[in-house]
Amino acid sequence: MNRTFRGIGKFDDERKSEILSGAKAKIKEAIIVLSKKPPLINVEQKQKSFDQWHSDLCNALKIYYDALLGQNTKTRLTYGQAQKWVNMTLKYCWVCGTTASDDLIDWFSAAHVAVDEIILLAAQSEKVIAERPCRKWSVWDSQQQYEVFQKLLRDFAAKQNKTPLELEFDWWLKYRSEAIRFENGEKVS
Repeated sequence: MNRTFRGIGKFDDERKSEILSGAKAKIKEAIIVLSKKPPLINVEQKQKSFDQWHSDLCNALKIYYDALLGQNTKTRLTYGQAQKWVNMTLKYCWVCGTTASDDLIDWFSAAHVAVDEIILLAAQSEKVIAERPCRKWSVWDSQQQYEVFQKLLRDFAAKQNKTPLELEFDWWLKYRSEAIRFENGEKVS
């Protein structure tokens, strides 16, 4: 996500650090809140609870950045960038382990796929979607489209007896090289 957040470089290092520190604190606090939520047995309730938590955090990040960056700049955090940051942070918690990661394990099955070029390419190639919901994930700024996309991924994964993150892992391995060629402007069949 860092390479897609254009315009932030015009701020001095102290200001960039201040902005980033506040955003990191918001994410950390939200993950602690999620880790302390009681486990839900009902799959639909768990998914609804996670989806609300995720939506609240992504919107809080967007509001935070809008307030700090002000209206005099074109620099904005998009929903696509927010979801990527939140989803990757959760994955890092599970993969690398944190003090809260054991408490987060109940949410693994409800977690969202981190949408990036690889996932967009895979979803279209696997016929989960007819056309891309956005040209580039980093400029995608529709929460509603994002939520519909996640539901399609969740349903597709369930048909294969996988969680969304297991599906993401498979797709990432399968489509990574195609996505790199696509980003480099090469024709992908």
